[in-house]
Amino acid sequence: MRKLFLLIFSVMILLLVNGCSRSVKIIIPSIENSILANRTIWSTTENVYEVPVEAIEKVQGSEIYRFQDSLLSAYYVYDSEVKKSFYYVDKISLVNGEVLSSIQIEDMMTPDIQVLEEYVVVKDIQKKTAMVYDTELQLIAQHQFQEDSYVFSLDNSKVYVFTDSLGIQVVDLKNNTVSSILENARDISVLEVSGNTVTFTYVNVESLRRVGAMLELSSGSVQEYSDEKSVRSLEYMNGMWLGGLYTNEYVYGSDPCKRLVFEDAKSFSLLSDAGHILCKGYNEEWQSILTVFDSEGEYVSSVELVGTANTLMYEPVWFEEYNGYFMTLMSEEDGKDRLLFWDMSVESDGKDLLFTSVEESRVSDSSVSKQY
Repeated sequence: MRKLFLLIFSVMILLLVNGCSRSVKIIIPSIENSILANRTIWSTTENVYEVPVEAIEKVQGSEIYRFQDSLLSAYYVYDSEVKKSFYYVDKISLVNGEVLSSIQIEDMMTPDIQVLEEYVVVKDIQKKTAMVYDTELQLIAQHQFQEDSYVFSLDNSKVYVFTDSLGIQVVDLKNNTVSSILENARDISVLEVSGNTVTFTYVNVESLRRVGAMLELSSGSVQEYSDEKSVRSLEYMNGMWLGGLYTNEYVYGSDPCKRLVFEDAKSFSLLSDAGHILCKGYNEEWQSILTVFDSEGEYVSSVELVGTANTLMYEPVWFEEYNGYFMTLMSEEDGKDRLLFWDMSVESDGKDLLFTSVEESRVSDSSVSKQY
């Protein structure tokens, strides 16, 4: 009999009522009344703008997220006087760029952030702790786990804990109960957490094969990835899989049934919030070239990140209301970050993705998509 304390020990800072999510109306300011009003064209591009935000420009290595009607900026600061590092998460207004509230955590070496509908979860992977903050970034709960990989449902009612020998344990935070799904899974490796989905691989104890799968956080259902070829990366978006093979090839599709054809050193990822495919390549000076395609592989937009001290550090953040992506890059001028906005509405020329059929040898009764 599995005991709850072997899986998770939770310390509630304040009483947190789950399952009674209140309706929050998200109002995004118009471009004219937002930080985009003062944007200027960036470098030699025609579709990327620099957006002046002091909270971004004074730090280095910031990772940004969307949280309701605001931006989150996460970064490190080292205090030489006390000889300690501090991890910050700032909530930045889209109206004027001011910091509305902030989190400061001392000596956090392995942070990971998961943005929920009305909460922000800051995980310390090394310490196996998760701190839950409300919309004002006030700490409301803290949880301690015995496993490295765990993901919260978007309404903060459940935590899915990925174990080595017990499958996926589902912790109900409201009722303080634990249940199990995918009990035939061993040695689970989480690959990608994106919105309402988590992709992972595991060893099936019945077939002794390592297979890929996707967990839907809202329903708790698991869908298997049907391709028999081993993947080093796996992403899922609106019924479409993107698998990175160990041969440095990619397969993409709903089955999947297509293989991406590309030249030179390129990598692909899914931008699920927008339903886009992102391709990262390089020019002759090894500066990044980013290209966005829609879910069918049709060209949307591209940009060369000329004049930056490094490549794109983190994935762009989509805002449908502005039809574009925010992203941060380090400036060559002072080594500090700059907030950029990539406008998808600016027309540009480019080629669609090329696909070729994948051999059908992978199809078998044991590898078709399944629902649990």
